[in-house]
Amino acid sequence: MSGQVNAWNAFSASARSASYLIFLQLFTRLLTFAFNQLILRNTTPATFGFATIQLELVASTVLFLSREGFRIALQREQEAIQRTINLAILPAGLGVFGSFLGCWILWRGADQETRNLGGFGTSIVLYGVATVIELLAEPAFIVAQKLLLFRLRAIAEGAAVVLRCAVTYLITTNLARRGTLEEYGAIPFGLGQVAYAVVLMGLLTFLVSMQRGLRPKPIATEGDKGRTYIFHQPTLILAFSITGQSLFKHVLTEGDKFVLTMLTTPYTQGIYAVVSNYGTMSSQGSISC
Repeated sequence: MSGQVNAWNAFSASARSASYLIFLQLFTRLLTFAFNQLILRNTTPATFGFATIQLELVASTVLFLSREGFRIALQREQEAIQRTINLAILPAGLGVFGSFLGCWILWRGADQETRNLGGFGTSIVLYGVATVIELLAEPAFIVAQKLLLFRLRAIAEGAAVVLRCAVTYLITTNLARRGTLEEYGAIPFGLGQVAYAVVLMGLLTFLVSMQRGLRPKPIATEGDKGRTYIFHQPTLILAFSITGQSLFKHVLTEGDKFVLTMLTTPYTQGIYAVVSNYGTMSSQGSISC
């Protein structure tokens, strides 16, 4: 009888956890869609396309290459959670190199029309910084996943999305009111992304650390208490292996953005982003119904 009760409790906890994540996805998509419509009233299609296609592509690619393999590998990790925490700090280090390289490639490969957009270089730097800050939240994110702390994750990510939308919208409208929006271009999007990353990293780390310490520590080697290690080598190799295997999936997922970035102008990318924004909401509404 007690076994059935425990199984039911586990099922109930899983159902509640799933409901938090479903609500988070729906909330973030609705809020992002609404604020995008407000921002589009002030910004230009070219600026909107540059921010939502090219800058988002760089950020998503760096995040994917830096953390995707670690997330999957560490979810399979069944040993002490301290081993997970130690390995979860690595994506941030990889993100520093990846952000620098990704931002440099975007800056170097941009055509003259893209370079002429207001805030071109600054917005690239802001997205690179935001990507590294977001990766600093990986230890808290992975621990939250393993301990089923989905409510804390929903709170942190929801608050971060709200602030990103608010910062982007308020700065955009303020610059538009002053008549200087064309000069600053995509900088409001970059500042919004930084705000998102700071809130996500800070709030999620704080909330999860109240449940479990997140500081990396040496781990004693089994059978030899005198030796310690920081990173578990087999899991580390598995993480890099999974990243390589998943790379094709990322190319397929972001294929439209890759093609648009290489073959079209920021104006065309902006039109595509607007249409895609409506299409995404339509499909989400159908799924929800």
